[in-house]
Amino acid sequence: MPTQKSTTLNQPELCSKFESCSATLCPMDLHRTKRHIHRDDPCCFFLLEVAKPGGKELISMGYSEEMYQIASTVFLEVVDMAYPIKRSLLRAANTPSRIHSVGKEAAQVEVGI
Repeated sequence: MPTQKSTTLNQPELCSKFESCSATLCPMDLHRTKRHIHRDDPCCFFLLEVAKPGGKELISMGYSEEMYQIASTVFLEVVDMAYPIKRSLLRAANTPSRIHSVGKEAAQVEVGI
């Protein structure tokens, strides 16, 4: 019996970063394996965050558990398939999370700072 896939997985426009994202490889794009990815292409915010220690907690708390599941699945695909951006993703593991700074900026906007 086939399992039902999330409808979010094939709707990149539902991503909170969609409007400002320029990543060639979107974890929510069902056709991502058909994309031509180059080493210098921008990386998905969520793929970079999955690589970091505590990425699951940061993404789950700041965004959603479903977003973490989608990004982590694609992260493993990228690492296994040796995509050109693999190196960028592995380097991201040694840099601080941007979720904290994004959260602070959002809080400042809400408060009107």
